[in-house]
Amino acid sequence: LIIFYNRTEAVRGSSVKVAGRDVLATWKLLVALVVTPTLYGFYTFIVVLISFKYK
Repeated sequence: LIIFYNRTEAVRGSSVKVAGRDVLATWKLLVALVVTPTLYGFYTFIVVLISFKYK
């Protein structure tokens, strides 16, 4: 939702941008850079807990 607002503002404020896809792609990349390591850490923690439980 924030992404679409930022894209709209970028298109509105620029005479060069047509669709604002670069803004959308940048936000997706930034979110992925934060979410991916967090999920890997969470999944690793769950696997460690399960492995110690059934040791």
